[in-house]
Amino acid sequence: MPIITTGTYCEGKLVVTPVTTPGYYTGVGYKWGGFSGLDGYGTYTDCGYSYQSGLNVCKFAGDKNTSTTYGVCCAVGVDCSGFVSQVWGLESHHSTSMLSQDSITWLLDTKDDLTTGDILDRPGSHVMLFYMRNSDGIFNVYESSGNDWKVSNRSYYSYQLSRYTPYRYNLLNHLKIGDRVMAITDSLEIRQAAGASSQQICAASRRNTGTVVGGPQTADGLIWYQIQWEEGTGSCGPQPVTGWCPGRYLNPLPSQGNISLSLSGLRLEERAWIIRIEYAGLIWSSSRSEQVEARAVDGSLLIRSNEVV
Repeated sequence: MPIITTGTYCEGKLVVTPVTTPGYYTGVGYKWGGFSGLDGYGTYTDCGYSYQSGLNVCKFAGDKNTSTTYGVCCAVGVDCSGFVSQVWGLESHHSTSMLSQDSITWLLDTKDDLTTGDILDRPGSHVMLFYMRNSDGIFNVYESSGNDWKVSNRSYYSYQLSRYTPYRYNLLNHLKIGDRVMAITDSLEIRQAAGASSQQICAASRRNTGTVVGGPQTADGLIWYQIQWEEGTGSCGPQPVTGWCPGRYLNPLPSQGNISLSLSGLRLEERAWIIRIEYAGLIWSSSRSEQVEARAVDGSLLIRSNEVV
């Protein structure tokens, strides 16, 4: 890692914004330890400021000094896990290690089971938000990283992700009534009602398919759907069967490239997808070449020095 030699000393550390020259910029800036929300997409944010409101009071646009204390309130932006935490609607910044905990996520059997809104996590290092798998097998993701010190859409070959593990958020609400689904685990318990205490009817096997006919409902920290399973499903016998299953064990068909997601009653097709676009596509401008701070002006972001503008 290169030694940081320029920046502004603030709140006990050297804050180094990625924005130092005039011009137009796209994407929310990377902030080490950052958890800045976007206006209109949730109430949880960093130091009481959304990205836009922080810029309005001349907070630094990002902090790329990862060598010392993280999360100071002099800057706004998101780091890799702060970005995922925001898209998932978590109440606070979760580190890459926290995101892999059983109370938050479920470990997928294989990267082939990834669907939009899942993550590729390397605890203690970096995390990416999965979007889709291209026809050539390349992984398309969104991430906040030091590659360009902002949130960007990026693609990786499989070998580049060999150290990353696939996880699914327990409250991923990615299905709707009428969707065709496939089980992505063996011995998937089918129950009479949503909840682990409800009576089990039978169990589906991996790659068994069905149709969503009810839900979502939240029970036991999971999102549940009522599925009408096809005849010959798992241990259910030759006849079709209908019952409730946790959504984290189901993938939509086709499983790649689906963008129908939801969280806390708000479809993530409307929330997280827009947030990903907003984080990666926010356009703003810089007017000075010196060390800069930022504020919102007429819907865009004007970057200036410390003078009042």
